[in-house]
Amino acid sequence: MLLKIYRETTSYANLNVNNCNDTNNKKKTLCDYSDKLEKYLKSKEIRIFNYTQFNNLEKIGYGGFSVVYSSTFGGKEYALKSLNNNLYMDDKIFKQFKREIKVLYKIKKHPNIIEFYGASKDKKTGNFMMVLQFANGDLHSMNVLLNDGVALITDFGVSKQLDDNSKITSASSCLGRPAYIEPKCCIDSNYKRNEKSDIYSLGVLFWELTSGIQPFHDLSNIVIYAKIVANAREKEIPKTPINYVNLYKKCWDTEPYNRPTLEEILEELETLTEESSVKFIKNKIKANTGQ
Repeated sequence: MLLKIYRETTSYANLNVNNCNDTNNKKKTLCDYSDKLEKYLKSKEIRIFNYTQFNNLEKIGYGGFSVVYSSTFGGKEYALKSLNNNLYMDDKIFKQFKREIKVLYKIKKHPNIIEFYGASKDKKTGNFMMVLQFANGDLHSMNVLLNDGVALITDFGVSKQLDDNSKITSASSCLGRPAYIEPKCCIDSNYKRNEKSDIYSLGVLFWELTSGIQPFHDLSNIVIYAKIVANAREKEIPKTPINYVNLYKKCWDTEPYNRPTLEEILEELETLTEESSVKFIKNKIKANTGQ
């Protein structure tokens, strides 16, 4: 399992990520729009789950902008994605956020996308939660699950939408998952992420699939950040097909214009599937040194 999953039993009272009752926060955040968001969801007939009826909450993962829990509701298992209440928000972002949520709810039964069933809100803390399909499987990266052999996308970009509009420095934009983030964002705070940024992240994921671990797994985020800015990348795993190595290295090139398009990547992967006889790649993982 490539991402360490923190499993701890969580009670109803302890679910909140950031309490909306905290009055010390002076800037507008998701908390300030929580009631408006709930009204909007109801107006669009997006299902609102009664949070008090969720049982057996257990933390199964986390990211820079949310915490994910497994839970049961009416005898069925769900995943609850609790968004951090301190996410920056204003009227413009709120409008974009609503549009994203509406689109997500319309996507039903797509074979490679985790289904979005609706939303819930903890009345005690004000935490807003997305109610999602629970996938039983191994977590192979932050946003990709394997469920019965099928790859599922779990991050719909809602948190990213909020993050992209936040007034943050280039360094802070890389500290969440710096190994996967477009290097240009770490160097230039005004750089706008685009499809080439996704290609970079895909290249890192391709390497991760051969290693069995996250890149620079034994280093702190701040050290990883420094390495990425200095153009450092992980070394190839022995016995990885050379054409596959060349592919992911092109994907994680520092210069976006050097990276291949998605069509070129798919074409290369099809060629590799036909040519390569490698079924397994073994990697000896060193113990975490705590650096």
